[in-house]
Amino acid sequence: MNRTHLLLPIAALSLLLSASPAEAKPGAYQSSGTGVTSLSLWGVLDPGPWDGAGAGFRVAVPIAPQGILHARIHDELVLELGMDYVHYAAHLGWPYGAYDYSWNGLLAVGGVAWNFWLTPQLALYPKLDLGWWFGWYDHYNGAYGPYYHSFDGIFAQVAGGLIYRLPSRVDLRVELGSGLLRLGVGIPF
Repeated sequence: MNRTHLLLPIAALSLLLSASPAEAKPGAYQSSGTGVTSLSLWGVLDPGPWDGAGAGFRVAVPIAPQGILHARIHDELVLELGMDYVHYAAHLGWPYGAYDYSWNGLLAVGGVAWNFWLTPQLALYPKLDLGWWFGWYDHYNGAYGPYYHSFDGIFAQVAGGLIYRLPSRVDLRVELGSGLLRLGVGIPF
């Protein structure tokens, strides 16, 4: 990945965070989640060619609870920190000499979500995550290509999501980003 492609979204986000809203937001939804810290627990699915599934969590902390746009737009910026574990299973080869192997990955993630509350119960958001991933292979013997070792590195992902707040103030969440589908429940604390 070109460094410029990674630095441009970060620079744009820092400009948005430093900009002051044109008008104070005295009438912002209090029931929309503004200023609420929450814990989301995820089920993670990869609808790709291999069977990928896992679990994860995010802790969301408001960094601009009154938003950065006009007072009539109910937006907020939220910092999300967490981790995902994803397991992929694959089968290589023909019936004779075939074998199963798997890939396991841990993704430590930090990102910023920009929640737009359309109603006090419904929000849509784009999100940019940066993180560190560490992965390892199990039972890969190299018969069908080079032997794969454990690996790690920096990654960036863009995601979009939806939050639906139940009357009990528990959030149902759906997020799609960089090939992974996350389904979860958010609990305020």
